[in-house]
Amino acid sequence: MFYVLTYCSGYNYEIYQRFVGSLVDTSNNISVIFFIREIDIEKLKKIQNEFINTSIRYVVCNNIPNDIHIQTYRFYLYQYLKTQTLDKNDYILLCDSRDLLFQKDVMNIEKFNNNNDLFVFEENNIIKNNKHNFKWINILSLYLKENLSYIQDKQIICSGTILGTSYGIMVYLREFNKVIDKLDRTCLKYCGLDQGIHNYLLYSGKLGMLEIKKLNNLDNYVNTLCLDYKGINEDNQITNINGDVSCIVHQYDRIPKDLLIKISSKYNFTIDK
Repeated sequence: MFYVLTYCSGYNYEIYQRFVGSLVDTSNNISVIFFIREIDIEKLKKIQNEFINTSIRYVVCNNIPNDIHIQTYRFYLYQYLKTQTLDKNDYILLCDSRDLLFQKDVMNIEKFNNNNDLFVFEENNIIKNNKHNFKWINILSLYLKENLSYIQDKQIICSGTILGTSYGIMVYLREFNKVIDKLDRTCLKYCGLDQGIHNYLLYSGKLGMLEIKKLNNLDNYVNTLCLDYKGINEDNQITNINGDVSCIVHQYDRIPKDLLIKISSKYNFTIDK
């Protein structure tokens, strides 16, 4: 089974529809778990009715603290997996939803697999050359009281798409939440800090018990667009710079609107709220 977990709340119905729809259109044997608020229940019930042949569940998250940014707090919510019976051969994708598009079968990951526990996806820049990622590492350095300057020269690894085996993801979540527990709320309020924690875990050796595979946009399982080439082919599918159709496209909202209109034949990819 391939599980997809995402926090998604407060958006128009079309956001949920295109996320699930593009996944169902391209992949089989999948299960989607949404983490939502009460305001989203009716939309998720409608999604379940529309995609009746797909396993779609939702977890209503009450009492989400206001002083921890949801991008970081979602990793605490994902510990819901502890309540599930998972097989060692299951894959689990933790991902964003508003800006994610599936174009090919997610099981294409098998071609990269060599007994890996975790797959992570690079962005096309190094940390010190991007003001946001540089800031997040500096914030962590301050609040963890560690010298993290060695991370600044490393490649940015995106926290919006993290894939692993059931073992790999459970270990990752355990270590991620250990870091959360060390930080005070002043730090945890920062938007994007989850990506700082993600890079800290990967480059500090905190995940040394895992076999980790780093993939980039040329590998083309996940194509993270923000800092890289943005284009489509004659079939109106998003590609990397080599013209290869990407399996998963992240941050497609960075593509110019005229191109988004072209790929909106079945789902409207211009809606972002």
